[in-house]
Amino acid sequence: MTGMDDLVAWLRAQLDEDERAALAFEVSEGVWRCRHCGAAMNSAARLDAHLFETGYREWGPARMRDEVDAKRRILDWVEAVEVEFTRAGLGDRTDGTHLVFARWLAPPYADRPGYQESWRSE
Repeated sequence: MTGMDDLVAWLRAQLDEDERAALAFEVSEGVWRCRHCGAAMNSAARLDAHLFETGYREWGPARMRDEVDAKRRILDWVEAVEVEFTRAGLGDRTDGTHLVFARWLAPPYADRPGYQESWRSE
């Protein structure tokens, strides 16, 4: 596996974890309910109150699912570009700009096992 393959595989595992977390809760009328145990929590107690006061979209399960989907699409694109470069015999002659997109996705997960500091974009 190349460094890019390692990064993309690791990011996909992080997105799977985010998706599992998002699917564990449902939100109705500002209340988060755990699908597994039925516990209900006021979303304001779980989220940064500033987001609510300023009118930003809730960082709840729906938002998390949208984020996971968008990031997966970016990774799909990065992999497709890499495949095309390889197929065209250009793998060693590209500047790797497309890989930067994957590297931009890594820092939010820096506290998770397997993160490599070399993935941090400059």
